[in-house]
Amino acid sequence: MISWFGSVRPRSFGALVVITLAGAISLFLVWPLPQVEAIAGPVLDTRFMASGSDAADYLETLGPEGRRLYTAFAVGDLVWAIVHGLTLAIGIAVGVRRSALDDRVGVLAVFGLAYLVLDVAENSSVLAALGAHPGRPPVPAIVLDLLTSAKFVALGLAYAALVVALVAWARARRTGSGAAGPPGPA
Repeated sequence: MISWFGSVRPRSFGALVVITLAGAISLFLVWPLPQVEAIAGPVLDTRFMASGSDAADYLETLGPEGRRLYTAFAVGDLVWAIVHGLTLAIGIAVGVRRSALDDRVGVLAVFGLAYLVLDVAENSSVLAALGAHPGRPPVPAIVLDLLTSAKFVALGLAYAALVVALVAWARARRTGSGAAGPPGPA
């Protein structure tokens, strides 16, 4: 599967980057995240809680309108996590394939996929907590904390791998030592 990611054409990867950035700007800067955070502060999947009651208190503070907005954000974040994770994995694989790096380094694309899985699990946990309110969230706060921590570690590793792959690709283009990649227009 990783080798398939590496066969994506640079122009297609560029389009995926534009889609990812547009989604991030609209979701995180325009609507609905700013409205949710204006009501109750940072959302659950960016903060660490001492107990399950912290999550319940946060959801209560949001009120019905805040929970509706947070649900819209969490659904959008779920979709965005998939696009973002795939963009990272594809970017790493394309960079490795088109550089002078050993193809085995392409396994680093797994960091993008790990981020995808962890963020989807985290967002699903938030949606479950929103759906269970006013009852006790079905996912213990510690699980959400662990998912959040692991997501950010995977995200950091994925971006580090992406930078290495893209720098290697740029160096290969400059020196002419990289792989040609799949045939056809770039």
